Amino acid sequence: MATSASEGAGKWTSDLDQWFEGRTVWILADNDEAGEAHALDVARHLHPVAASVSIVRLPGLPPKGDVSDWLDAGHKPRAVVDSIGDTLDPPSDLLGIAKATPKFDPAAAQPNVAPTAPAPNAIKATPFTWRDPSQFPRREWLLGHDYCRRYLSGLIAPGASGKSGLMLAEALVLVTGRPLLGTAPRETVKVWYYGGEDPQEETERRVLAAMKHYGIAPVEVDGRLFLTSGRDVPISIADMADGRAKVATPVVEAIVAQMVENEIGAMLVDPFVSTHGVGENDNVAINLVARQWGAIAERTNAAIGLAHHSSKPGGETVTTEKSRGASSLMDACRIGRAMNKMTKAQADELGVEEPNRFFRIGGADSAGKHNLAPPTDKTHWYRLASVCLENGKPAGGNAFQNMAPDLSDWVGVVETWEPPSLMSHVDNVAQLEEIQRRVGRGKFRESYNSAEWVGGVVADVLELDAMNKGHRARIRRLLAVWYASGALEIYEEKDDHREVKKYVRVGSGDDGCRSSAGVRQ
Repeated sequence: MATSASEGAGKWTSDLDQWFEGRTVWILADNDEAGEAHALDVARHLHPVAASVSIVRLPGLPPKGDVSDWLDAGHKPRAVVDSIGDTLDPPSDLLGIAKATPKFDPAAAQPNVAPTAPAPNAIKATPFTWRDPSQFPRREWLLGHDYCRRYLSGLIAPGASGKSGLMLAEALVLVTGRPLLGTAPRETVKVWYYGGEDPQEETERRVLAAMKHYGIAPVEVDGRLFLTSGRDVPISIADMADGRAKVATPVVEAIVAQMVENEIGAMLVDPFVSTHGVGENDNVAINLVARQWGAIAERTNAAIGLAHHSSKPGGETVTTEKSRGASSLMDACRIGRAMNKMTKAQADELGVEEPNRFFRIGGADSAGKHNLAPPTDKTHWYRLASVCLENGKPAGGNAFQNMAPDLSDWVGVVETWEPPSLMSHVDNVAQLEEIQRRVGRGKFRESYNSAEWVGGVVADVLELDAMNKGHRARIRRLLAVWYASGALEIYEEKDDHREVKKYVRVGSGDDGCRSSAGVRQ
């Protein structure tokens, strides 16, 4: 029996499914995007009820052609039988081609197709209906203002900055409910982390290191954390075909099915570029991919986190506007963060010896994107702690074996870090008074290049190293505060060579200046 959709392409309805129950169904796809989309739609409807379903793509069909065009071109509806009664192989007739077509599998990869526009009668304007604002549903934030159900969150970061470690740590926060990075989640959810570049065991290695570092028991993550490697299960939701970006609808459907089946509340994709095969600089193509991820977030009521590389900064501060390639990715994200490695200047100022272990998110120069929350320029600092898995120690325990090198893996785990405050070394008024006493008993210069620099006194009292760049920068900032408050003051006087120099003495301000000097009374 041959039939066609009663209302035409794109208008198949579920009430038609019953007529195909238990039947072998061959769907003859038209050779255009609408035909492909319609064939897939019908196949998904009939797959649960029919004995089998196959989508037949006729060879040699002209663009926008259908089965009538194919038959008009001289092709046969049934097999041509040769002189000894065998059909030709490979088949060239309609029935033979149909029988040779593989059965439809909704979970298997299918040719990429572009999404079709909705039928005109499916588009409608929705009138606004007032509701009491105090009763209106709140946004479903999961973790701070970084992840929200039904929305895309973008994380822009330079290479080797710690973005994978950060996303995995955030995954553990969402899974366990613990405030591992300073903030507890608003609700615990199951998380699916897709690592598009690293092997599965490397991601597992990072998770194990983080669990060890934070003391997380296996029962806290069992059945709640899902890990997939792009090396084992490549995901590409859009690719180039015939010079155009086209969505791989079955791949999108498979992602949705997995998220629904496993009740995933957040999916973290690292990196975004591993999930498509379109031109990275093509705004139209990247917008198509981003919209598919947005649709996945909407359909699954989940938060989607997309990590993406920054453009080559050349020493410039990374912002959400400096993502690599097309800007349409971050345009599609309603939440955006940017990671910046600690600079040498910052390390010197903060007294940090290994700046490559530190990174920050936020700050006045990299505030991020906050479409759904109040803007903030607060800076959050993080540090990569080294964790040993203890998986390379020699077995046994005799003297010879104990001399063997430990070949255990070391893994970086992200943890929060608070930079020392300006007054962190000034604990009480007595310390400032001791600095003032020493300054009053001697003669000290204002210039930090002088051997008689007053900062040496500050370093001695506060047990800092005046030769350390970070400590020296902190001392200079402390002195600036005390000069401004009147605790110390600068004056000019001729030195032994009758040259005018700047010196420091105890200020004339009263005890009230100590409060403004930043010390506790």
